Amino acid sequence: LGLFMKGIGVTLNDALQFWRSEFTQSPRVGPEKFEKGGYGYSVRHYYGKEGKRKSISPYSCMYIITNNAPTSDETHGCPFKHWDADVMRTKLKGWGVAQAAITEILGLVKDHHYQIACSRYFEVTHNLASGTIAINHPNEYFKLSCGNLTGAIEGQPAKEP
Repeated sequence: LGLFMKGIGVTLNDALQFWRSEFTQSPRVGPEKFEKGGYGYSVRHYYGKEGKRKSISPYSCMYIITNNAPTSDETHGCPFKHWDADVMRTKLKGWGVAQAAITEILGLVKDHHYQIACSRYFEVTHNLASGTIAINHPNEYFKLSCGNLTGAIEGQPAKEP
């Protein structure tokens, strides 16, 4: 999430403020432990302010799909790759996706076309024609979604808020 936030333009100071407020809610992590226990260091490292002082880029879809699968107690990863089909079906239904689109998306997932499934989900949830979007990066998904809301996707009307 930290690299994703960086990729959508969250500043280092805002990222530090966000993560500090999140981590210090736990009684196990006070402000001092956040700064000295590695949490703050990790955030600064993403932005190239610690370690080798090299800015780290957010991960692409292909990297997320092929690396670092989440364990049972983790929540990162590509939902189209890492979620069980029953979980995906339940989530899609709960998000109001039509049954025909759910079947299509799950078929793409079954055939290991995770990015195409994600792109199709985007099209369905943003009222776009099939085959108009190809998602290759989580930050691209976010930016296209924002563009759809503002009418900035070429040839597409802005969605009603």
